[in-house]
Amino acid sequence: MFSIFAQRLVPLIIGAALGLISFESNVCADGIQFVHTPPRVEELPTPGRAMKLKVTIQGAPNLDGSTRAFVVGDGRLMELPLQGVYNESDDVVYTLDLWSPLAELSYQFVYYPPQGTPGISQRYALSRPCLPNWKLTDAKIDRELNTEPRVKELIRVTRDLDIDLKGLEYIVDLLAQLRKQTQEG
Repeated sequence: MFSIFAQRLVPLIIGAALGLISFESNVCADGIQFVHTPPRVEELPTPGRAMKLKVTIQGAPNLDGSTRAFVVGDGRLMELPLQGVYNESDDVVYTLDLWSPLAELSYQFVYYPPQGTPGISQRYALSRPCLPNWKLTDAKIDRELNTEPRVKELIRVTRDLDIDLKGLEYIVDLLAQLRKQTQEG
């Protein structure tokens, strides 16, 4: 048996697949407007790091409706519920916490009012122009180099090792958080 959410979602998916629903406008029939500024690709954190997306829904009468984000990160589909709060203009602001993708991220917001037609934002898509290098830095320096080229190489290797170290420290922190959560749960 379908839940009410599934009963509302299936027609949206079928309509989108058949091209019956347009996702180009951020203004919906019920006067709901999605206000969102997507991050620029250059602003994306390192893959796997936490990031936040915010969307303001103008014209939403209250927090009674549910809002969800449909996210495809590196080919993996996620449906995420969003919690809203009021801003100083009495508009509802939703924050989405997720992990930065390795290569691609696309997402769309859907607002389900208590009654009426769901509001659907436009589809946002980000794609990194190149994939990050995951190889650790090779610290070998050619001893045959003259002084100036050798110093430049030492500086480059030091900078790259610092980046590697920060990444490894981040992974250790994530593992500690996971360990703590699994012990609590």
